[in-house]
Amino acid sequence: MDIQTLREKIKSLDPTAHKSLRDALSTRYKRLVGEKGEAKPLSEPAPDPFAEAFKKTVDEINKRYIEGTDDYIRKFHPDLYQEINEAEDRINEVWRAGLQGKAEIKEFREVLKQWFRLHLRSIEIYSREQKRRSHT
Repeated sequence: MDIQTLREKIKSLDPTAHKSLRDALSTRYKRLVGEKGEAKPLSEPAPDPFAEAFKKTVDEINKRYIEGTDDYIRKFHPDLYQEINEAEDRINEVWRAGLQGKAEIKEFREVLKQWFRLHLRSIEIYSREQKRRSHT
């Protein structure tokens, strides 16, 4: 059934007598024409494994993050702060290359792992400092 025929069929149905059929056909119509609504398009974009891996890593960092860590590390551990920034630059480079088909997800995950470990190290340093301050 083409889109025009489907639309005509929906309009011809009595909204009270054929509610479930009308709703089902309306949902199919919205999918076919791409109208906004509850229905999702039939062809969804392919998932981006780079974006998914990055989001998972950021979520894991956020679970552990202590507010104030970045400021403390930037001020008192500038070398570590610089390493984190360089790792972020590397993430962007590999991600960009991956989108162009010039890098594999495996390489991207390795860069993410390094970035994640650097963040964990910064959080641990700041956490120790917070504990030390609370005991003095």
